[in-house]
Amino acid sequence: MALLRDGLKRPFSDGTTHVKFTPEDFMARLAALVPRPRANLTRYHGVFAPARTPWTPTKKTSLIQMLVDSCGPVNALSPSAV
Repeated sequence: MALLRDGLKRPFSDGTTHVKFTPEDFMARLAALVPRPRANLTRYHGVFAPARTPWTPTKKTSLIQMLVDSCGPVNALSPSAV
């Protein structure tokens, strides 16, 4: 049975410099790295996640109204209030 030998960039802490695979084991490890068909390769997390809903405007409120509500009263920002 033929074995495939792959050299490592740097030796492991135990001194291993090469890894030997059978052809079936090598193909199984290689296939695990290939993405599924029609799968998105970019994953979004945090603010850009698709399930992030607290800041999305609803049908009743617009984005501008939501920003005005989050800034507080408008009088506090006007020059006459100073």
